[in-house]
Amino acid sequence: MKINSRHYALILFALCSIVASSLGYVLIYRQTVVQAEHSAAAALEVANESVKKQHEQELVGVHKATTEERAKLASFFVPEDAAVDFIERIEKVGTDSQTELELSSIVNEGDKIKAKIDVQGTWSSVMNALMLLENMSLGISLNNIRLDTSGDLASQDKKPAKGHAWHLTLNVEALTRKVIEE
Repeated sequence: MKINSRHYALILFALCSIVASSLGYVLIYRQTVVQAEHSAAAALEVANESVKKQHEQELVGVHKATTEERAKLASFFVPEDAAVDFIERIEKVGTDSQTELELSSIVNEGDKIKAKIDVQGTWSSVMNALMLLENMSLGISLNNIRLDTSGDLASQDKKPAKGHAWHLTLNVEALTRKVIEE
C-alpha cells in the first residue's frame, strides 16, 4: 500500500496533539499539586489560629475569674509611696494592744521594708500585740522573735505591782510594690 503525504501530515498532527496534551496534563497536574499544598497549608494555619483563639479565650476567662483575687493580692504589698502608712499601722498595734511599742532600724531595701519592733507590757497585752502583728492585712514576715521578762511593772511605772513586765523583740519585713501611673 502506498502512503499518502496527507497521512504524514495526520500522523505529525496526531503526535503534536499527543505532545501538547501531555504537556497540558503535566502543567495542570503540577498546578493542582501546588494548589493542594497551598490548601493544606491554609487549612493548617486556620487550625492553628483556631487553637490560638481558643487559648486566648481561656486566658481571658482566667483573667476574669481571678480579678477579685488579683485585687486582693495587691493589698498584701505595701505601696512604695505608702511606707509612712505602714509605719503608722504598726504603731497603732501598740495603741490597740495597750503596750509600749517602739519601732527602730527602719530600712527600705529595694522591694522590702524592714524594721525592728520592741514591745513592752503585760503578758496578755504583749501577746495581743503579737497576734495583731501576725494578723495584719499585709503580707508581712515576722523574724527573730524574742520574748523576755524584765522584772515587774511596778518598778517601771512607779505604781503598785501588777505582775511581770514582758519584753518582745522582733523583726518585721513587708514586700513593697512600685506604684505604676497609668
